[in-house]
Amino acid sequence: MRVRVLLFASLREAFGRRHVDLELDPGSDAAAALRALAEIAQRRGSRAALEQRFVLAINDRWADPATALRNGDVLVLVPPVSGGSAADRQPPPTHVSVRLTFESLDADPRDEGRCAPTDPLVDDGSAGARVVFEGRTRDVDALEYEAHPPLALAELEAIARTALERHHLRGLSIEHRLGRVPRGETSLRVVAAARHRSEAFAAACEVVDEIKARVAVWKVEIDRHGRRRASGQLPPRRALTLARFLPAAAEVA
Repeated sequence: MRVRVLLFASLREAFGRRHVDLELDPGSDAAAALRALAEIAQRRGSRAALEQRFVLAINDRWADPATALRNGDVLVLVPPVSGGSAADRQPPPTHVSVRLTFESLDADPRDEGRCAPTDPLVDDGSAGARVVFEGRTRDVDALEYEAHPPLALAELEAIARTALERHHLRGLSIEHRLGRVPRGETSLRVVAAARHRSEAFAAACEVVDEIKARVAVWKVEIDRHGRRRASGQLPPRRALTLARFLPAAAEVA
């Protein structure tokens, strides 16, 4: 049977490709796929690929190596995230909106380019306070973001709904930009609406922290010295490396 492994960020760079197709015996589990991938990394002499920590998803659901595979399954290797298009995705039910976009989050033709969040799901007239957080590129010429939209959008929605309930919000909007974001432009916007300012402030801070810790978004810093992969942390799942799927004697020396 054939499965596909999607690679992102540091793993994509280590393998030099965005995905690897593997032929496996029927009835194989995810460990067999990871073993085959590790053997490819070994033949390439890539210690970086073997030692990079990641968490595993299969068909956009978190999984572990013992998960049985079927023909056509898609494995996603999620390395440490360093941030957080579904243009055809319909907005979630009332009061929650999450979006990934390659478009600018700063352009507003009604206000000479100044950012002015207007998501109707957030501003429904029942909130007494609205807090807007904007994360912008600083210190470098640009940041370049990539993501795996199915996992990223699902995690964004889960974060939003938890904050909505915990802080009694009237609405919450999250927008994360992908691609190249020059210095001074917005890469992340969070808008929290609540009856009282304390709830809106607390929710906005919590949501930003959760996005940076959990969402499958990665970034590269770009300046006159070149490109640098930003460090990050793994989502709160079981951490793996490809090296553990090779016999000890076969690891790259």
